[in-house]
Amino acid sequence: MLNALVAKQKGIDMISSTQEPLSNQQFVSGQRPPKPPQTELNQQQTETVQSILANYDADSLTGDDAKAIIEAFKEAGIQPGESLESVMEQAGFDAKQLGELAGLEKGMPQRPLPPTATFETTV
Repeated sequence: MLNALVAKQKGIDMISSTQEPLSNQQFVSGQRPPKPPQTELNQQQTETVQSILANYDADSLTGDDAKAIIEAFKEAGIQPGESLESVMEQAGFDAKQLGELAGLEKGMPQRPLPPTATFETTV
């Protein structure tokens, strides 16, 4: 702490080494935030995924099909993760291919912006 005071007097900004460690909710600028914890699908969610996928042919999916599947998963509260990928694979579907067909590989947001989101235009 004394070094920080000396540095401040000399006009040098310094980060104190006595800062508390970063929590799971904080991240260093320039780094990606931590991934949310993976959750296992429960039996009902597994059955919902299987029911949704049963309406489609994995070998002839279109982009619209993929978007509809992803939207159905969202509406059912099913989050992406290893568990979902595993259930999809067991049903004959490739999760990565589904995302690509839906346009998710192009950096499109997976969730819509909240209605309170505001934008500013500067000229």
